[in-house]
Amino acid sequence: MTFRSLFLGIVWGVFLAFADTLLSFRYNPIVIPSTVSILISYPIGLFMAKVLPKGPLNPGPFSVKELALIWICGSAAGGQPYGLLNVIGQRWEDFMGDRTITFWNSLPWVLCTQMIGYGAAGIARRFIVYPKSMLWPTTLPYVTLLNSFFKEDAPSKYKMSRLTFFWLAFTFMFFYHWIPAYFAPAVGMISILCLISRNKTLRWLGSAANNEGVGMFTLSLDWSVANGLGSMYTPFWAGMNNFGGYILFTWVFMPVIYQYNIFDPPGGYSKQSIEGYDGADPSEDPFPRINSNKLYSKTGKRVKVNTLELLRSDNFKLNETFYDKVKPIYLSPGFSMAYFSSFLTLGALVSHVALWYGEDIVRQTKEALHSAARGEEDELNIIMKAYPEIPDFFYIAFLLLFTVLSVVNGLFTAFKMTVVASISAVALGTAFIIPIGIIQAISGSQIGLNVLTQLLAGLAQPGDTIGVMCFKTLGYDITIQGLNLSSSQKIGHYLHIAPRAMFIFQLLGTLIGVIVNTGTVFWAEVALAEAFVETPLEWNPINYSTFVNAAGIWGSIGPARFFGTGAVYNSLMWGFLIGFVLPFLPWLINRFFPHPFWHLVNVPLLVFNGNLTGLNQAYIFMGLITNVIFNKIIYEKNRDWWSKYNFLLGFGFDTGAAIASMLSLFLGFYVAAPAPSWLNPNNAYADYYCIGLYWQNETGPLTPPAAPEL
Repeated sequence: MTFRSLFLGIVWGVFLAFADTLLSFRYNPIVIPSTVSILISYPIGLFMAKVLPKGPLNPGPFSVKELALIWICGSAAGGQPYGLLNVIGQRWEDFMGDRTITFWNSLPWVLCTQMIGYGAAGIARRFIVYPKSMLWPTTLPYVTLLNSFFKEDAPSKYKMSRLTFFWLAFTFMFFYHWIPAYFAPAVGMISILCLISRNKTLRWLGSAANNEGVGMFTLSLDWSVANGLGSMYTPFWAGMNNFGGYILFTWVFMPVIYQYNIFDPPGGYSKQSIEGYDGADPSEDPFPRINSNKLYSKTGKRVKVNTLELLRSDNFKLNETFYDKVKPIYLSPGFSMAYFSSFLTLGALVSHVALWYGEDIVRQTKEALHSAARGEEDELNIIMKAYPEIPDFFYIAFLLLFTVLSVVNGLFTAFKMTVVASISAVALGTAFIIPIGIIQAISGSQIGLNVLTQLLAGLAQPGDTIGVMCFKTLGYDITIQGLNLSSSQKIGHYLHIAPRAMFIFQLLGTLIGVIVNTGTVFWAEVALAEAFVETPLEWNPINYSTFVNAAGIWGSIGPARFFGTGAVYNSLMWGFLIGFVLPFLPWLINRFFPHPFWHLVNVPLLVFNGNLTGLNQAYIFMGLITNVIFNKIIYEKNRDWWSKYNFLLGFGFDTGAAIASMLSLFLGFYVAAPAPSWLNPNNAYADYYCIGLYWQNETGPLTPPAAPEL
């Protein structure tokens, strides 16, 4: 731990926390890869080692351990605390509008959701981090990248250094991204089907805009869309599983559900009555919301999860009077398939891991427990004994301290939870650290508790919107944060970094992230208000509306009413069983007809389709193209180039696009410098040729309406 690593870690923590939160409000959110901190900090660290005076500020040559600690701090701060979804969902006027929530009472809530998992992971480290059998395969690329700066490259015909290549990629994308982000946003979604024909069916099949169609064969010249699903970093076999599932759910299941009115009430509303524009007359045949993440009444009118409709104004619980008037509540085809996908994934993940990794998990778990019980050491553990360990009582105290704080939060702030609910959420998240950690450490697959926590809380507290939201966040985030710490500890283990230094930098990054992320949310509420109104297809909080509407489903209405016997969506619950059974098919085929192909059929990846509800559907086709080009064609044709530059190209492009997006926002709304009209004469926004013209005009003049409500 040095001044250099502390200084650069703090700088990166602040930057990544602010940038990732700000960019989460884009129509297609961008996350700056935390590995950028490695690439840029390396030359800065070398420079500081050269110019700073020898002594405490400069103890010697810049090392791989310092670089790793900088990245650990930055990555802990970056991304977004899950607890912020509660803050935005409960406070913002677009959602529940609870103005009693402030920056100061949000801080302890977000802090608790981030910190409790650290205590749980610390207690579990002897079982999921220290044993040699716990490999944590997803950490190995980071270890390789960090070591590559301090070891000689393998011989290559490509002589350009990694840093030079990164900066060239960054510079190119920084200037290019101004085209889709500022000058001509219409190129962000280019629908082939909508350009071919003005036929209504083709237009909703081709539309990729938030909440609209399914984006079939829709292209984009926006890099943040082309790599929005991390296609450059996803192995080809995994990408084919993933995109195969997206295509099956989005291009097949959703259109069938829409076209045949599946889930509609008997003699119920037509598919067109899902309003494309608030207040639209259904007779105007508004653009259908096939991929909407909103809730709808039995007549097709949107139902809002706020105190004007579904919630009571005194306690945010279900407004029974209003609900009785509009029930049953319906979902768009996209939203219903998102839940079906979630149920399938959870069931499939259990059986897939058991079938393909079960023997390894049992054997390695026995080895881990045996080693922990007998104090047996491998080479890494022997090396790590040179560093002082963090006492177990510290982790226990850490866990108890923030558990008490979470109880206090639940009792005395707007993030309402009973004492029993708070302790139960902590117990649930903590109990799953070791079993889920063992699975992830061996297979690389992570099982999330978001569906389970919602289900349990909704059954226990039907109608309690806030209580279910908070239980879900607390129980889910404890496990995620605990696994993040365990993953970082394993990286420190591989690189022989002192456990106390690792924990300090992880803790420092988390504290920075809590403060900066929360502050950015309150700043963005005011600073982006104009952008949300004037350019809703470029900047909007749609990423958070799914969380709020999920609270309406699992909390306000409750799983018994929504998915129980006799409910409209009861059939979706079969997803758990179907998902559990599906992995047996490739496994059994492989047993009788062995072939490496069947090992690559990953059913949990294939059925996972839940993270694009209401978002830009051009991710699918563009992500598929990007994955095939880089991880199939280039990987096979030029492995040397791919090995040295592929990830760097992605990091450079992602970072350049993110910085350009932030600057274009400030230029457009704070400097009030609109793009020249001659570059965009029709003021066309993304998906203009599908939704930017009255969709019912299949013949005759095309007149653009106002931008659709988001």
